[in-house]
Amino acid sequence: HWVSVCGEWRANYPIIQPKYFEGELNSYRLVDVVTKHAKENDIVIADTGSSCSVVAQTWQVKKGQRVFISGGLSGMGYWATSLGLAEANRTNGTVICFVGDGSLQMNIHEFATIERNQIPIKIFLVSNDGYQFVRMSQSGYNINPTFGTDVSDGVPVPNMEKITKAYGLPYVSCSTAEELDIVVKKVLAMEGPVVCEVFVSKNLEVEPRLRSIADENGVFHICTECCSYLFRINAYGIPEHLHFGAPVAVADAESYLASCDQLFDYIVFTGGCLTA
Repeated sequence: HWVSVCGEWRANYPIIQPKYFEGELNSYRLVDVVTKHAKENDIVIADTGSSCSVVAQTWQVKKGQRVFISGGLSGMGYWATSLGLAEANRTNGTVICFVGDGSLQMNIHEFATIERNQIPIKIFLVSNDGYQFVRMSQSGYNINPTFGTDVSDGVPVPNMEKITKAYGLPYVSCSTAEELDIVVKKVLAMEGPVVCEVFVSKNLEVEPRLRSIADENGVFHICTECCSYLFRINAYGIPEHLHFGAPVAVADAESYLASCDQLFDYIVFTGGCLTA
């Protein structure tokens, strides 16, 4: 039953949505294009933040590919792990790395290592004006305006073209959806290391996702959409569906949660987001 419910969610809440192909270039569209052009046996690595979430949701794994994400510890600068992966994989396939303009700074000195040893990494630098995932979380907490997330409010994001070239690495950029496909194919075909900076929307929402919602008073609530799927974690750590696949009213879900002995013994899926 659990498998069938997951299949239903997958059908009802597709990751790649039509809206991602309208307006500004965004991370979902970027990863969707790269995964189509990547070859068998390539290695994919994603740093933390929105890069981690979007790659985990969107990447279509081909034969022989391995995908590494920074989920769990979620350490900024995880992208530098790609150096060792690339060295170990030199003769088998390409190492493709996704990292945001915020996380890249944590191990920026490794650009010197990459250039010195000509480690063949294709780095897709997701440029979204700072810390997109923090910006998104603050919005969910009703923090308006956000702070400490953008270049405009003090986050130091240097000119990455100048930084990349200062280290002696090839630099490519993409700022429009129309040129994305051509740029991605060019980057993946290049010999040796290359940094491809892709300028994407700074206001992208990662969805569906686990999130907290706060009202204007800072009080957290279950999402207020019309229905929920309610689960409880049993003694074996396995989700048990409490309503046999049928939607339940949010009021009923809230009533049940209020009667729970433990705060974290349930999962609620509602209206495209998870609340725990």
